[in-house]
Amino acid sequence: MARRFRFTSFSVILAALLFGAAASGQQVRFDSVTPTLVHARGGDHIRINGQYFETPFCFFPACPQPLVTIDGVNAEIRVFSDTVLEVVTPAHVPGTANIVFYPQFQPAATFPSAITYVTEIPTLSGSALALLAVTILLIGALASRT
Repeated sequence: MARRFRFTSFSVILAALLFGAAASGQQVRFDSVTPTLVHARGGDHIRINGQYFETPFCFFPACPQPLVTIDGVNAEIRVFSDTVLEVVTPAHVPGTANIVFYPQFQPAATFPSAITYVTEIPTLSGSALALLAVTILLIGALASRT
């Protein structure tokens, strides 16, 4: 005589752990990444905003951790929540790079050409900042006269 499978609380929890994200029906969504310019030597912190980064039914520390790669190279995850990822960029040749997020129990999600690696981050010199400040003050003074 064949045994019938009984649903126990253990089997329900196990199914939720294994198939939680698929059952939730939510796909990872990327909204933005800041900054978009990072140094080619790596080590910059970037913030990725989006939704559904966490698996809703993974309750135990033994759950697999998500993975972020930038053009195939692992990036260190510093902050991880359902809506924010903060990662440290690995070294990369100058040019655009794709970010791929491998969530727990879900298909990978790609943010194409999300960041641009450069050899030098453009900055304003002290005199350029002073000129900008004076220009803003003059525009504000002119605008208040009308």
